[in-house]
Amino acid sequence: MHAHIKTNIYFSVVLLFILSTLAAFTRDGNDKKKINYRTVQDSISPLSCGKTDSATVYLSKFRLESLDSNLIDSNIHIYFHDLGWCYYRTYLKSKNLAYIYKAVDAYKHALHHKSDYVSVMWNMAFCQYLICQCSIGDFYIELFKKLTPEEHCNTEQINRMKKNCEE
Repeated sequence: MHAHIKTNIYFSVVLLFILSTLAAFTRDGNDKKKINYRTVQDSISPLSCGKTDSATVYLSKFRLESLDSNLIDSNIHIYFHDLGWCYYRTYLKSKNLAYIYKAVDAYKHALHHKSDYVSVMWNMAFCQYLICQCSIGDFYIELFKKLTPEEHCNTEQINRMKKNCEE
């Protein structure tokens, strides 16, 4: 019972924080202040490549989805990268492939805003291989290779990514 109450209090505080943060971006209701995503990134999405607990993943997803991307005037490509990464991490926790499709959509938006974003190309290829869209995955790997120094193109890792396509 106590853990349930603590969880409710925690999520209430987080929700209050998010709402107050979003309210701070609005001056008089109609005139919205634009933001640089980098300035709020760490407070919204503290995900990393390492092990992350489910609560952090789901809270990051909630925060990213709650942020109106129309308010972002710089580094929006990083916002969409983070959103895609969060969807991928949500997939890892839930095993629901719908999150891979959401990640792909977010990565498309990131590439729309920064067409040479190589880490997004890599993540996009990985997601495409996960859902057996092999030719699309190959397309993004080739783009990645064109823009990345050869010593950073790990052929063994690329072959592991393609394992769903070889079955």
